[in-house]
Amino acid sequence: MNQLQLEVAETSLLDDRLDIRVRHAPTAETVTLRAVTKDEEGAAWHSYAVFLSDDSGIIDVGRQAPLEGTYRTADAMGLFWSMKPSASDLEIFRKAGSDPLQVTLTVEIDGRIVAERQLVRQVIADEVERIPLNPDELGIAGTFFRPRAAERPPAVLVLAGSGGGVNECMAGLLASRGYAALALAYFGVGPLPSQLREIPLEYFEKAVSWLKSQPGIRHESIAVVGRSKGGELALLLGATYPELHPVVSYVPSPYLFSSFVGGTPASSWTHKGEPLPFVPLRMNLALLFRILSRRFTKQPISFASLYEKSVKLKPDWGGAMIPLERIQGPVLLISGGDDKTWPSTYFSEVAAARLREKEFPYPVRHLSYPDAGHMIQAPYLPSTVHRSGTLLLGGSDDKDAEACADSWAEMLDFLDNHCKRTEDQEESQ
Repeated sequence: MNQLQLEVAETSLLDDRLDIRVRHAPTAETVTLRAVTKDEEGAAWHSYAVFLSDDSGIIDVGRQAPLEGTYRTADAMGLFWSMKPSASDLEIFRKAGSDPLQVTLTVEIDGRIVAERQLVRQVIADEVERIPLNPDELGIAGTFFRPRAAERPPAVLVLAGSGGGVNECMAGLLASRGYAALALAYFGVGPLPSQLREIPLEYFEKAVSWLKSQPGIRHESIAVVGRSKGGELALLLGATYPELHPVVSYVPSPYLFSSFVGGTPASSWTHKGEPLPFVPLRMNLALLFRILSRRFTKQPISFASLYEKSVKLKPDWGGAMIPLERIQGPVLLISGGDDKTWPSTYFSEVAAARLREKEFPYPVRHLSYPDAGHMIQAPYLPSTVHRSGTLLLGGSDDKDAEACADSWAEMLDFLDNHCKRTEDQEESQ
């Protein structure tokens, strides 16, 4: 009798879809697969799926729906996105860094482990160089990822959101796909401002200048990718600096919103020493009471309607809407229709409508995922928690996972079309 085998690539990129198969299992037997990992906070996450082996003793995870488990339909990556936190205090899966994700995958029959694999899900491919930037020397903070083998790779600026820090995960994955990617911090790191409040746009101009100075990369234009507050920033930078395009904006806002540091509204951004106009959020006593009561009971709250009502009070808010028509290249907007943090689909529709109204000459695409929430990001990460502290994110486990996988593939294709292929065509002329 042949020994049971668990077939899966033990080393892969985080955004790679895996083929997982079990061979030589007892025929017509229930077999349980389990996946376990830890996030960057050290919290344990787990998933499982129970399958019935076929007459040949084979289980093909990508083709078979589980009898039971943490997900329901046939899905090659279901064991990854359906992982749930082992602890009772729910919090989103944290993966902003570039360290590999370690996943233990086991096969069980009758409660006994009969096969096990240690999987390494890499953020940066072996041929990618990771270069931390010294803010004391350069005046900018972040991490530069450069594919060693690529000849004149296109440059990409990657922006984190309102959580601050550095989005090395997205930048590392982009570098692994052939881009010279700078994951830039703009607050909450080292000597940078500790809070998202009146951040000078000239700081980003300095980062762009540094990126342009790197030898051997394409820098005639620099793509910019941001998510959430970073999506707002990506649109703003594209409208301010003509070399920053194409623009990819995940769950964004085309309006500039206030920063609520210390409870006092202020602009998030400044330009040439002046705070940029912003939309003030219109809180009333009833909403304030509801927020305080939810915090007391540790129940999450949605702010989506507050943002939408605030922008609808006036058409333009005296310049608080980003002049998107100044962007000098293609724009990709990605949104979740069930976004409870802010109404990213409504905001993206407003952005696309403005560009149509202004007869924007470049391609504009809006990818809207009606049942997804705010956590549209890199694919195949756990998508089973829909709150961050007392902030409601929206979405559902499977719909968020679908949105992450689909939008990631579309985003890579968008960048390839407007960065790699366009410049290759220009060089061949």
